[in-house]
Amino acid sequence: MKILLNETETAEQLSLKKNTLRKWRCLGKGPSFVKFGSAVRYEQAAIIAFINDNIKHSTSEV
Repeated sequence: MKILLNETETAEQLSLKKNTLRKWRCLGKGPSFVKFGSAVRYEQAAIIAFINDNIKHSTSEV
């Protein structure tokens, strides 16, 4: 079974505010998520992949 985190737990893992995650969802940014009715959940693997995809080694990569 995959580990699913709620919005608060995900925001804490990424050191972000929940509102940032909400904005990113509307903009199609951020980690992929699963939605069950009004409940939003994030897979731990998706959070890790999001972090890895955003690793930069120089400011010229931004």
